[in-house]
Amino acid sequence: MIDRIILDNLSAVTTAGGRSGRLLRRRRLRAAATEAATRLMVKYHSLDDPVGGNQQKVVLAKWLGAESRVFLLDDPTRGIDIGAKYEIYRMIHAAAAAGAAVLFSSSELEDYGHLCRRVLVLRRGALRAELTGPDITPARLLDAMNT
Repeated sequence: MIDRIILDNLSAVTTAGGRSGRLLRRRRLRAAATEAATRLMVKYHSLDDPVGGNQQKVVLAKWLGAESRVFLLDDPTRGIDIGAKYEIYRMIHAAAAAGAAVLFSSSELEDYGHLCRRVLVLRRGALRAELTGPDITPARLLDAMNT
């Protein structure tokens, strides 16, 4: 789906089967996609543009638009520039503030300090450490991962 246009991606989750079995009109889809793209700071000239460098934001945006209650994210900021990274942090914080549960893993250790109140370090099926608040630093994470 990521190879499709921004409009199709932003509306894909909420339009599956239509709401209450009814199909949504294209005009309403465009209005909702425009609002989501603006709110989530997706960079585009037209909603008919390919997703391109907006992949992570568009994928997250379509699930936020569906008002999901649980998010399972795997490397949500991998390979993106610092501006886009902070926009994704803002989206994740907003989802959590709205009451959603957010579980994620990341290969970028600094993500944990920006996004987590609590981190559980697991290795070989066993809990190795639990870090909270100011203890969530890359150095402490590495230490917990290697003990």
